[in-house]
Amino acid sequence: MSALRNRKFLLHPENYANNITALDFYPTRAKFTFSVEPDEDSHFEAVLPGDFEADSIRLLNPQDVHGNIKVERRTRSKWIPEGLKDLYAQLHEQDKIIDELNPKRAALEQTLELIKKADPDKAPEGPLSFIREAQELRLKSEQELHEIISEISEAIEKRVTITRYLEAMRPDSDMDVQAGQ
Repeated sequence: MSALRNRKFLLHPENYANNITALDFYPTRAKFTFSVEPDEDSHFEAVLPGDFEADSIRLLNPQDVHGNIKVERRTRSKWIPEGLKDLYAQLHEQDKIIDELNPKRAALEQTLELIKKADPDKAPEGPLSFIREAQELRLKSEQELHEIISEISEAIEKRVTITRYLEAMRPDSDMDVQAGQ
């Protein structure tokens, strides 16, 4: 069985890794040849990543298995190629960082807004004491807010970079190709 595909060919099926008989790369495609043993009734099945073009799969029949090859494309829900799982984990880590920092950011912004609206004349300890404490709290809150905004921006930037890389490396299809007889 062989399949031709463009240079974006990323993965070979792990189940067939020991049965690979040839892997040839060409300027615009690759030829992947591997063997699948038929069962007693001369039936076989192979599930390939969606990067394989279904119409390029051919049966090389050295054992004279009778019948035609049947090729189907099936949707794989939430499939992540094995070679990209680490990048997806990094992507989720950046999401987690952003999700953890956003509530802190909102709380600090709310604190700063409350400080602005506070009336020093109504403070029980007096306006001067209140102003000093408010200045200290405002300075501390603004510094923390700046740090959090920087961390969020960095996480978003990393997320964008990882997403672009994943889009470039991910197979064209979230489908798989099932070939069998």
